[in-house]
Amino acid sequence: MTLNLAPLNLSDFITGSASKRNEFTTKLLGDLARTGFCKITGHGFSEEDVERLFSHSKKFFKISPESKTAIAHIPGPEPQRGWSRIGSENTTKLFGRLENNGFDTERQDAREHFDQGPTTDTAYPNKWPAEAELPGFREEMEAAFLKFKGVSDDILSALEEALNLPAGAFRGMVSNDASEFRLNHYPSISVEEMRRGQKSRIWPHYDLGVITLLFQDSVGGLEIEDRTRGGNDAFLPVTRGAPSELVVNISETFQRWTNGFIPAGLHRVTTPAHLKSLESGVLPERYSIAYFCKADRQANVGPLERFVTENTPAAYDDVTAMQYQQRRLLQAY
Repeated sequence: MTLNLAPLNLSDFITGSASKRNEFTTKLLGDLARTGFCKITGHGFSEEDVERLFSHSKKFFKISPESKTAIAHIPGPEPQRGWSRIGSENTTKLFGRLENNGFDTERQDAREHFDQGPTTDTAYPNKWPAEAELPGFREEMEAAFLKFKGVSDDILSALEEALNLPAGAFRGMVSNDASEFRLNHYPSISVEEMRRGQKSRIWPHYDLGVITLLFQDSVGGLEIEDRTRGGNDAFLPVTRGAPSELVVNISETFQRWTNGFIPAGLHRVTTPAHLKSLESGVLPERYSIAYFCKADRQANVGPLERFVTENTPAAYDDVTAMQYQQRRLLQAY
């Protein structure tokens, strides 16, 4: 069984008629409220754009260990910049400690990643490989960051409209851009190691930001919570359609802003569905590209007034986005 999410064409909202806009926002809100996820096309990234991004990503992860170590992220609560080695981030701690659900917080993620922020962030500057080693890498990544920023703004605009909020209600809190862009690499791994249960590609978790935009390759393995069943293993595969199909998920900050009205999407990356019957062998390497739309660091990530009533009091505290991120990231290392 796989997740049935029909792709939504973002151009219907951007340039479509009033009826097309309304149809898009209704379906967008419906998918996100029901599953925490949706699929988006018509966002401006061509298949060639996506293929080029994956090509740069693969080249990055093939550079020498010494070159990656030179731009390594120091594990901790600060925004992530540069390369993170396999196992440096533990996503099962994020979920287990948030939900207090008995998950084994010593399980490991079998993944390395590269992270960048906006070019304007002088507090947490980006770390780049040498141009001579990866020609064009920095230029391509910086351009992609800006393009993802535009797409996320359009999606937030549609959600403002869908929820009958004033224009800019969400976008005004992401205007200074504390967002992050990530290249993920999941090296090949033996089936036996996955089946032992102490290592997975990414354990179940929620993302910390507002919304996440994701391109995935054709290998498979992304799964989201099946909310109709519940339980620790109630997940459904999210298969890729066209290479340029974006997967969008609700993250923790958006759940907090809406006072739980739109819950964050729980997800994991594990053995691809068509390979789960294997008892031995090797899972192929996998790549994905993610943009984490995040609130301005001084923005309040407590519930918006619109979602707090006498019958639904505030379920979350008023803290800044930076305070919340540091609180949560301390649990991931």
